[in-house]
Amino acid sequence: MLNGLTPGAAALRDVRIEVPEAVRRGDRARLVCEYDLEGSPLYSLKWYRGDEEFYRYVPKEAPPSKVFPQPGVNVDVSQSTARQVVLSDVQLELTGIYKCEVSADAPSFHTEIKAATMVVVGESPLSLSPIQDNGFAPQYRAMTGYVVAKFENEIDKFHDVLI
Repeated sequence: MLNGLTPGAAALRDVRIEVPEAVRRGDRARLVCEYDLEGSPLYSLKWYRGDEEFYRYVPKEAPPSKVFPQPGVNVDVSQSTARQVVLSDVQLELTGIYKCEVSADAPSFHTEIKAATMVVVGESPLSLSPIQDNGFAPQYRAMTGYVVAKFENEIDKFHDVLI
């Protein structure tokens, strides 16, 4: 036995979620789930908004991508993969907790879930500055505490479900 694992068995590790802290209403949002399967095949990648699944990627299925309709959630399937989901035309009601769930295939079926909060901001006199441009609409970080104060109550509601 090596590091508590059966010889030849691989584990899922280094799962990390990347969700824009703030995105402007009407823009696209790219949510990324990074992971290391240590040689095991991927069984599935699932994305949740709150506790509701909205996107699933299962490489053994045809087609591998499946969208579960939710009001206001517009998945761009052509840009969504085993490591990311792209949402188009995001609206204010999409502010919330997003989770990615990664599962390795047999024999381990090791599963991990990571969560992060995304805030959708509307047009306002608030000064926003781009913090990253990766071919999608830039992600925005508020230059004042206005966004944090405005959404503090909503974020508090989600605090209890963070993993």
